[in-house]
Amino acid sequence: MQSKRIATVLTAAALATALAAPATAWADPTPAPVESGTASQEPTPPTPGGKEVKADGGFVKLTLAANLLDGLKAKGVVLTQLTADCKVPKDETGKPYLPPVTALSLGVQAGEIAAVDAKIAGNVAFADTCIGMVNAKGEKGVVLSNLAADLSTGTITAKLQNEKGVTDVKLGTFERPALDAKTVDVAANAVALDAAVNLDAALAAQVNADLGVNVLVGGGPLLAIDSEISLDNAVNLAVDLGLDLNLNANANVNLVTTLGGVLGGLLGGGK
Repeated sequence: MQSKRIATVLTAAALATALAAPATAWADPTPAPVESGTASQEPTPPTPGGKEVKADGGFVKLTLAANLLDGLKAKGVVLTQLTADCKVPKDETGKPYLPPVTALSLGVQAGEIAAVDAKIAGNVAFADTCIGMVNAKGEKGVVLSNLAADLSTGTITAKLQNEKGVTDVKLGTFERPALDAKTVDVAANAVALDAAVNLDAALAAQVNADLGVNVLVGGGPLLAIDSEISLDNAVNLAVDLGLDLNLNANANVNLVTTLGGVLGGLLGGGK
């Protein structure tokens, strides 16, 4: 019976989300309406003059922090994955099914990558996904959808559906990756984004109020990102992103010289 009540709460929230914010809203050139007093979380464009490279695929894995999951469970908050279009999934018998969420494996839907201040910038929209959070005792719930990464500010954004409607929110923040050979794979035309994300304090307060339980802690660990963003193969990343490969080349030359000298001495080549 509890699962049925939770599914009912999520169905109502998910339906409102689907009606108020289509899954393709991120790519819509017209910004979605934002409630009064809520700051827009539109992707921040790179600094004017910086060249942008379009993303054409890739993968994103979001692993939720273990401490966060334990805290939710202890407070009776159910965290579940809905269908991509924000509906409660059903099992083979047609009954509501609430699969638990510990990690999300998503594709890259769209985006642009650029270089600003020797770091990766731009924005990336993840493939359609929808997550429900429900206070099992209080029968209150929220839905999160339209996950994206704003690489120019180091934030993960989403749309939050609660009883008041849909708003753009900031889920958390992460350290922007440096522009170097570790992050940019020139041979594969790809950019790696591996970072720890900390929960945004404003979102934590909002969701706690929506669920009627004090469970989320602002600034605490939220999730870890492990991703590879594939970019347009027709571009030269070293040129377009301004990656200085000479540093690596010089390091290799120095290493070869050093090893050559050591081996030469061992083999008597220096006599």
